[in-house]
Amino acid sequence: MADLADEIGSVRLRLTQALESEGRCWGTDDPGQAFDAAYAPASAYVQTLLADAEASVDEFARKLDVLTTVFVTAELDAEQIVV
Repeated sequence: MADLADEIGSVRLRLTQALESEGRCWGTDDPGQAFDAAYAPASAYVQTLLADAEASVDEFARKLDVLTTVFVTAELDAEQIVV
């Protein structure tokens, strides 16, 4: 899960860099402004969703690690009691 969070972050970074390198290549004429009005908010939203997904998967990975540690510790403790 931590690797998945890292991969999401890597994809988000590559996407952001690629979009920034292109700039506003559609121009500032009327069609360009119309495109920008629809595209810019959607693009920002997708980037926000990717950042949220990265953070959520990372948090899940950390919590899963804690849960695994708790289960392993409980199992080891139970073995001590049974033996």
